[in-house]
Amino acid sequence: MKAIYKPKIDSANILTERKSRWVVFGNKKSHGVNYEEVYAPCTQLTTLRVLITLSLIMGLQAFSMDVVTCFLNSELDIQNPIFVRWPDGRLVRGTRYGRLAKSVYGLKQAPRVWYFTMKRWLLSYDDRLAVSNIDPCLFYIFIPSALIVFIYIHVDNFLVITSSEEWKQRFFTDFNQTYPCVDEGTLTTEILGIRMVFRDTGLLRECRMHQEGLIHRMLDRYGMTECNPSPTPMEPKLVLTPADPQEPKSGRPYANLAMELMWLARCTRPDIMTAVCYLARFMHCHTEVHWQHLLRVLRYLKGTVRECLTLQCSSPVSRTDKFVPTGYSDADHAADKVTRRSVTGSLVRLNGSTVMYSSRLQKTIALSTADAELVALSETA
Repeated sequence: MKAIYKPKIDSANILTERKSRWVVFGNKKSHGVNYEEVYAPCTQLTTLRVLITLSLIMGLQAFSMDVVTCFLNSELDIQNPIFVRWPDGRLVRGTRYGRLAKSVYGLKQAPRVWYFTMKRWLLSYDDRLAVSNIDPCLFYIFIPSALIVFIYIHVDNFLVITSSEEWKQRFFTDFNQTYPCVDEGTLTTEILGIRMVFRDTGLLRECRMHQEGLIHRMLDRYGMTECNPSPTPMEPKLVLTPADPQEPKSGRPYANLAMELMWLARCTRPDIMTAVCYLARFMHCHTEVHWQHLLRVLRYLKGTVRECLTLQCSSPVSRTDKFVPTGYSDADHAADKVTRRSVTGSLVRLNGSTVMYSSRLQKTIALSTADAELVALSETA
């Protein structure tokens, strides 16, 4: 085991707290000996945007909760014991080793154990709670005339959207007795590092989602704070080719920047999605030319740092009405000049709010423009 000290910074680059905990060396565990299955369901950002949009449309209340040291609350399988060595050579009860009774940070199966611990508790708490077939991290109760509840889980962050504040208070009280947590109240600030600004004028309810703090950190990390802004994230009709395997790589942190930009694009910036997805194809075969095009995206963000994704509702909708999403798709036939695969662009709106968008290579090679468009329609649907 080892002691870890880490400061926690919010989306506005403000130090909120300093954390310290004992962790185990998960890299020294052996598959089949210390663990078997490590997969844990992960939340989908589309689900988050849909839930925020529904709360605006239906006038539901959104609350957030934070579980304190969630991984320490999960009990391990006693049939597969895990032993650890105490740090710094210290002795506990005359021995340098001990068996873990509960999960700790650093275990490869810790996220999976925590998810199933939460799932069992939630399903036993209220018989009406069910798990979504689309997103396993979404639990819900949908009785339009009586009660509507959505519980969105991302590891230790809980988003509770409900039509009954009484149900929420009772849920928090019962949950806190089992797993210590912090009631952060009405969702007005951030979740998953995404800053949220709500506005209600009576005729219009909206939520603006942005990651301005993340953009500033990226500009500072890659030395682009004083760069000149770019009007577009990518050159029109840009065509790049993979680097020769024999040619040395640029030595730049290409993959790190590409993944950070991908997270930003998936959360709140659909305007850079096409550029980032295209440049991310060259993570294993990039040169200095590819790196400069990736920095162009940063220069574009420098000039558009205050841009945000807006979810809104202009007119109240009854809880019994049906919500019909509107989807848009487009295809660029044989856009990849190396594999000749087409690119699908998709966008889905719910009541005028963008809840899903993507830009990706199609899995098959389309023989014509019509085939590429049909595949794009199928993938969007």
